[in-house]
Amino acid sequence: MSDAAAAADAPRIDIASLLAEAETLGFQGKPLLALPLRFDPRAITIAALNAAAGVVFPARDLVPAVMPADRAGWMHHPPYDWTLPATGARWILFLGPRRRIAVPMLRSALKRGLRCIVYAGPRGLKAEPVAAMLARRGLEVALHQVARRAPALDRLEGRALEKIVAAMLMRAPAPMAAPPRRILLANHSLSMGGAERQIVNTLRGLKTRGFADLALACERRQDYGTDDPFGRILEREKIPILELAGLPLADAGLPSSEGLPHSLGDDVVFWAGLLRAHRPAVLHAWQDATAVKAGLAAALVGVPRIVLALRNRAPWRFGYWLPWMRPVLRALARLQNVVLTNNSRAGASDYARWLDLPAERIQVVYNALAPEALAPAARDAVATFRAGFGIPEAAPVIGSIFRFYPEKNPALWIAVAAAVAARKPEARFLLVGDGPLMSAMQEAARRAGIADRVSFAGETGDPRTALAAMQVFLLTSREEGLPNVVIEAQAQGVPVVTTHVGGAPEAIDDGRSGFAAPSRDAGSLAQAVLRALQDRDWAEAAAKRARECAAERFGMELMLNRTLRLYGFDA
Repeated sequence: MSDAAAAADAPRIDIASLLAEAETLGFQGKPLLALPLRFDPRAITIAALNAAAGVVFPARDLVPAVMPADRAGWMHHPPYDWTLPATGARWILFLGPRRRIAVPMLRSALKRGLRCIVYAGPRGLKAEPVAAMLARRGLEVALHQVARRAPALDRLEGRALEKIVAAMLMRAPAPMAAPPRRILLANHSLSMGGAERQIVNTLRGLKTRGFADLALACERRQDYGTDDPFGRILEREKIPILELAGLPLADAGLPSSEGLPHSLGDDVVFWAGLLRAHRPAVLHAWQDATAVKAGLAAALVGVPRIVLALRNRAPWRFGYWLPWMRPVLRALARLQNVVLTNNSRAGASDYARWLDLPAERIQVVYNALAPEALAPAARDAVATFRAGFGIPEAAPVIGSIFRFYPEKNPALWIAVAAAVAARKPEARFLLVGDGPLMSAMQEAARRAGIADRVSFAGETGDPRTALAAMQVFLLTSREEGLPNVVIEAQAQGVPVVTTHVGGAPEAIDDGRSGFAAPSRDAGSLAQAVLRALQDRDWAEAAAKRARECAAERFGMELMLNRTLRLYGFDA
């Protein structure tokens, strides 16, 4: 979607009224006005802009020409920060929800002397000191360290919240009246990733089975960048994409968030507003934070069937963990209309241990490939792709597709590449993806002396061609669920070398279509890559077995049958 189209579709707002509301909270003087959402430009009048000391626009290219440069700022993602004008303002009027205020933004605000942020809650404006918001996030980080080192303390911390949520659920209404085949999937965003690809595959597959009343709801459509390949696929399929509200809601019948933590309560109410308006018979919420928030909202407004897809492994292992995840999930797991699912046996077992639930409470549904993903990429397209990065025709390519986040262990990937390059100078390396660690990976490649042999391709809407350009697919994650891209690589006949973590070994035929290295060190992984490159007989057999493995274990029809049973429908 273009910036102009996004702005035209965004809600019109009355900035003057919101400034007046902020005054009732005790805020005097001109604020720094922050616009994190893409608003209709007609809603932002010159008079409204003049009522602010300065304005932070959603993007640099959306700063109006009439805006004085010393009063204009803009958002930039990643790393979810902003450039702030030096206006002398003491407070920010943030026209968006709390979830859009990231830690780097708070630090930048504090450096500029901004002491308080007034932001949009579901029932009106709210105010918090910048220092207090930073302190809360610091406390969450400290609690995360406790949860990682002493899981028993994590359980103790969550008992009070679990009781609060259980009491809220006891007061929940009877199931709402909903069209019986209306299905809503929910996720944080539609940015490129394995879970997002599965969401798109699921929606497309459901449509082929005759389900016409489908939609996807996101907290924000995109995490970073402007490319939107998954969004374009759903638009072609005429599957609506809903975006969670970011301004106060008019629905007076929404549940209360009293007793819920700051980082949870508002979003539960925002999700409740969307669900009450959409009235799905089935909510299928994906990934931990969204599953918790949307799942709790669904239970509080009476969605008849709630499916929570817990991805990867238990979140205490990752930086996105939040202290409310476990207690809310445990409370939701007691409800008969709530189904918990995971995409690997290893992941399901890990969540069951973390939640103190019987293993059978979490059902396993493997990822599936879209039919076109099983088709081989066109040879001329592959040759053009390689040539576009200056890769010699005969050069072996070791590549990967992943988000550049800590759990994917990108530093280890570069270390393995350097070890392979030392033994095989003609090898080239291809990385497809984006994320906050890209610059760190590029610097690591420079330090290792292989920068001229590593190509960073960015995100792609055509993963088949990128994968078919590789001779070996390498994944060095320290945590994984069932990595979808490993399946897609095998579908193109590319042997896989992966770390032996989570569900990654379940995605391959270990020893026949690839290797799950038992040790997460660069030497062991490099040795496996070199074997795949140098043992031609093994590589030829592995390419054949890889295609078979992808088709046999991860077919679309098998996934759809299992998913429909989770929804309570006949497969």
